[in-house]
Amino acid sequence: MADYLMVMAYDESRLAGPTASIGWVEKSIQYVLTQKISPQKLVLGLPFYGRCWMEGQSASQAIPLYLVDSLVKRHSGTIIFDTKSQSPKAIFTVNHDNKGPLPSGTYTLWFENEQSLRAKIKLAQKYNLKGLGSWSLGQEDASVWNTVFKNI
Repeated sequence: MADYLMVMAYDESRLAGPTASIGWVEKSIQYVLTQKISPQKLVLGLPFYGRCWMEGQSASQAIPLYLVDSLVKRHSGTIIFDTKSQSPKAIFTVNHDNKGPLPSGTYTLWFENEQSLRAKIKLAQKYNLKGLGSWSLGQEDASVWNTVFKNI
């Protein structure tokens, strides 16, 4: 018997798409609760990274949240908030850049921001879950902690 169970409600998309759309996160929570797991033993895992797909490629690369803003700014990207998935995405083109983690190409980067994380925190509250967690601390942007602590 476990004291707590963490549902890792992220890494949703194999092709370019949200890291953790709000609908997918909620369905993940609902599924675990149907397995007779008490909400007070369930911790919701939040993604502190994004996934970046190069146009024409099927594989993605994980990008820590702390790199997203600088990457998008450096390559004059555009950020769009997808209201259906409650997830932001950035589109940008990398020209030869020895400083960055990505080779030349056009990219779509799905990631988390204050608005998307707040929506996931509200799900944890809606289902009266034990708490929040993350697979890998250190990938978050410092603003994540303001979002988390303002909303719990």
